[in-house]
Amino acid sequence: MIGWMPSFIGRAIRGMRAGLDKTLFHEAALKTIPSTIIVESAAFAAGGAKPRAHSIDGDGTSPPISWRNVPAETRAVVLLAEDADSPTPGPFVHLVAWGLPNEGSFGAGDFNAGSSAAKSATIKLGRNGMMALGYTPPDPPPGHGPHRYVYQVYALKQVPNFTSAPNRNTLAKVVRDHAIAKGVIEGIYERP
Repeated sequence: MIGWMPSFIGRAIRGMRAGLDKTLFHEAALKTIPSTIIVESAAFAAGGAKPRAHSIDGDGTSPPISWRNVPAETRAVVLLAEDADSPTPGPFVHLVAWGLPNEGSFGAGDFNAGSSAAKSATIKLGRNGMMALGYTPPDPPPGHGPHRYVYQVYALKQVPNFTSAPNRNTLAKVVRDHAIAKGVIEGIYERP
């Protein structure tokens, strides 16, 4: 990860950001999908600061996430978390999850690989930007400025048939083909 980077380098590359428009939620292909799902977190308000506990600087647990107002005809729910401000060509993927209930409420750490929720198959985890299963905590470059972490929930009209743990690209194709509703919450994390 990049937390070791000196803050002067983070400041020097401050303008290098993937961009909110490159997150799946803001793709042109999904503009017509209704944003009717309400996504919330007990750890942070929409657009508010994410607690240190949910970053690499804390214990690295995934934040609590809940959603509601999913259409009745929904057959599957998937979750994707991306860093819109990563100094990379595209957003950095922090979480891919699927097989979720239509109305969901998960606590801190539930999306970490090895959590009791993941072990019980309540949550099916995909591959994050480090190619590992489950949540990878934020680790923005020091001095790079605020990073927006975009937690996206999608209602699908069809159950996805993944033959292995999906990455963002695999999940995105299914979302583009089968999404009927979406919702989002953004949280901010920054290192000085």
